[in-house]
Amino acid sequence: MTNQWLCFAGQGSQVPGMGQARYGEAKTFRRFVDRADEILDGVIAASFDDPSLLNQTRSLQPILVALMVAEYEQTLAEQGLPEPSLVFGHSLGELPALYVAGVIPFEALITFTKLRADLMADTWEQRAESSQMVAVIGIERNVLDRKLQELKLSAPDIIYQVATYNAKSAFGVSCIGVGDLIAPLKLKLSSQKQVRIIPINTSAPFHSFVFDDLVLKFEWALSGIGLKEPCIPWGSNTLGRRFISGEDDLIDVLALQPAAEVLFYPMLKREANPPKVVFEIAAKRTLSSLIRRMDLGAGLSFELLTF
Repeated sequence: MTNQWLCFAGQGSQVPGMGQARYGEAKTFRRFVDRADEILDGVIAASFDDPSLLNQTRSLQPILVALMVAEYEQTLAEQGLPEPSLVFGHSLGELPALYVAGVIPFEALITFTKLRADLMADTWEQRAESSQMVAVIGIERNVLDRKLQELKLSAPDIIYQVATYNAKSAFGVSCIGVGDLIAPLKLKLSSQKQVRIIPINTSAPFHSFVFDDLVLKFEWALSGIGLKEPCIPWGSNTLGRRFISGEDDLIDVLALQPAAEVLFYPMLKREANPPKVVFEIAAKRTLSSLIRRMDLGAGLSFELLTF
């Protein structure tokens, strides 16, 4: 059997009007969106005409998860998909991956995603600081860690935390504090001539200490769902490797995920058998570009399943 991976993008992959055309033409896609919108009070349909909903954590997260699952089910109905040798996502994209792995049923997935989004939005809205997430590209991990440590002295009013480890020299950094959040980082990294710093459009500093206090609430919510062990190998961002049934605690791993660093690059580099094909489900090509940089072997091809 050909080694094939299936992956789901996270926040930042959204585009205005996503899902609208697919909803009008694809029966299975429409059925899953309608099932989700019964739980979400019609927010997906509303987002077709109001793109501002895609800039808000509490609406975007359940919308994106529902649309990705709907596209997965539509693709199964239209043409079928081979069972993947690994299913995974990036950040929020882990949630539809769990659905594919048989961990959580659809309605429970949408209900939990809505709760997760509401708690995360409420937590950030109660804080007085501002935030900005940036992509930092062209720097080694040890150098970035050292520079961020130095910033604790030179910019004490701002906290910089690595949020996502996306590729060997590409990271997402959450910046939390007051004043100009990016200028001190640019100054600190100015000696690294090859480094690029690119602002990321997010509504909160995801995968940072800000959400540490939500772990127990997520554990409580997840314990009432009746999660099942993955029936398809699932790559965990939090663990930075495949989840191992009987060794790892599913609820603990998922409860930590919103505050923990996304170990995307280490997770995939640990795979002993690189794929021949990577299927990405997203509103636009997102993870494929990251995976291409990982040098996983010759002949690797990518297929985007979009909505």
